[in-house]
Amino acid sequence: MLFSILALCFSIGVALWLIAPHFAPTHGTRDRGQSVLMADKHLFKEQLRELELDFETGKTTENQYHQTKEELTHKLAKVLEQLERS
Repeated sequence: MLFSILALCFSIGVALWLIAPHFAPTHGTRDRGQSVLMADKHLFKEQLRELELDFETGKTTENQYHQTKEELTHKLAKVLEQLERS
C-alpha cells in the first residue's frame, strides 16, 4: 500500500515537472516551442518506461502493451522530427 502511494506521488511529481515548461513564461515563441517539444519528448519517454514496467509486472495485457507502445512511439517520433526541424 505504501509503495503504491509513493509510486503515485512520484508519478504525479514527474508529470508536474514535465508539464511545467508548458506554463513557464518564455521570451520567444521558438524557445517556448522547443521547451514544449522537449517536455513532450521526456513525457513520452517516461510513459514508455512506465508502460514497460507495467507490462513486466502484469499490470497491462500484451494487447494493451503493444497498442499503447505503438501509439507512444509514434508520438515520440513526431516530436523528435519537430525538434530536428527547429
